Amino acid sequence: MATRYAVDGTATPRPDIALLEHEEAQHNAAVIALLREATRDDLELTAILQALLDGYGKAGDIAHVTGIPVRDVYNALKRLGRKVIMVRQHLQERERPQQEERDHVKKQSSPRQH
Repeated sequence: MATRYAVDGTATPRPDIALLEHEEAQHNAAVIALLREATRDDLELTAILQALLDGYGKAGDIAHVTGIPVRDVYNALKRLGRKVIMVRQHLQERERPQQEERDHVKKQSSPRQH
């Protein structure tokens, strides 16, 4: 369970779950920032990304709120998908040294087997 309860009955998040949620929120914010950067030169993609972040998921709805024709929305979503792949690759490359460092620290701190 992600929640525990204090003596007075109020819910308090577990520290480990709160930390994971915080890390996930940071990761999501980084992804969004990188996507905004990757799409800033394409006005259609910028508008579509904002519509997606605002909760619009269907091409027709995105077309309605952005004023972009549905056919162009579909094409732009394909371009956005390629940008997402690029952002994921960039994040993986950026996070690889950090993961290697964590693995190294774990290895150093674990008791040695004889």
